[in-house]
Amino acid sequence: MKPIVVVGISHHNTLGVIRALGRKGLSRQLHLILIGVSDNISCSRYISNKRLFRIPSEATLVETLDASLIGTSGNPAIVICCSDSSIAVLDASRSLLKDRYILPSASFVYGGIQGLMGKDIQATIATEVGIHIPDSTLLNVKEKSFNLSLEKWDCYPCILKPIDSIQGHKTDIHICPDKASLISDIKSSACTKFIVQKYIDKDFEFQLIGCSLKGGEDVVLPGYTRIIRQPDNTNTGFLQYSPIGDQMRDALSGARSFLKKIGYSGLFSIEFLRGKDGVDYFMEINMRNDGNAICVTDAGMNLPYIWCAYNSGEDYSSEVTNGVKSLYCMPEFDDFVFVLKGKLSLGTWLKDVRKTQSFMEYSKDDKRPFYKKMRLFVGFLFKKLFKRY
Repeated sequence: MKPIVVVGISHHNTLGVIRALGRKGLSRQLHLILIGVSDNISCSRYISNKRLFRIPSEATLVETLDASLIGTSGNPAIVICCSDSSIAVLDASRSLLKDRYILPSASFVYGGIQGLMGKDIQATIATEVGIHIPDSTLLNVKEKSFNLSLEKWDCYPCILKPIDSIQGHKTDIHICPDKASLISDIKSSACTKFIVQKYIDKDFEFQLIGCSLKGGEDVVLPGYTRIIRQPDNTNTGFLQYSPIGDQMRDALSGARSFLKKIGYSGLFSIEFLRGKDGVDYFMEINMRNDGNAICVTDAGMNLPYIWCAYNSGEDYSSEVTNGVKSLYCMPEFDDFVFVLKGKLSLGTWLKDVRKTQSFMEYSKDDKRPFYKKMRLFVGFLFKKLFKRY
């Protein structure tokens, strides 16, 4: 197996990749570039301090990779990114890194991965391959046509989203019941470019999480997540993961067509809403490892390993033919906030914990990151409590 570099912040997304590869016996090949100061994952049993690089931000990410001896022209290292910002930075420096690092990639017809991060271009491509999207319009605060475009939009309630997932944040996503709230939310945001979409009366929200190989010619997509309890401004909530079945036939077909259209190779997730009208509506694609992907590993298929084995020229067929089982997955600390806010009883939460087979932070084979996160979480709660009094 070639050397492997995992890039991410101290988050369950990054932790999930480290555990997935560690369980396959790849700890010696595994290097971690940890971005930021806060940290609970470097104590994982699967990462060694001598293969751990700490950087303050993505600003030095390319320099760190270029200066390191991880990847060589004769033995390039495989890169797995766990955030939009990190893959955007690396994609922009592809020409510098390409001889020593194997990166996720997409067709240069669209400007590579960077060019495909805008929700506007994603919506256009989804339409071209026959996937449904909600009625939408683009709003650019700096354009002269902004006021006219805003005046023409008369579909309420609607959802306001930043076009760029790098500049925008989950907190910039709003459901607007009327024009006044739409204007207010735009003014309160630091973003200048938005997509406004018709609010879909949804039956449920789901994700297809997989690995695309050979530019979308070979797509490994074993199952889907269905969100049961969703925190604000994130799709990482208490969820059920299930094998792909006939009920996901249209979404699966659309996802495969989309990936082939953009020529994407790498780990990914595609987000959908199923409306009460029975239609699956495309929301967005994430061209990196997804924060919920540990549920796929725990369900029986190791997508990070497949990506690494493929790029190392090793046989991964047995991993693909394993199939996956249905299970519940919980981001335990975020989900417990529902109890603290009085939105969920402790008894109900404990009942859900007992039926959960996959946790974002806790793992029987790698407990130290969980206990460190527990200490940080309790400390945070005490600070909030003392601040109140």
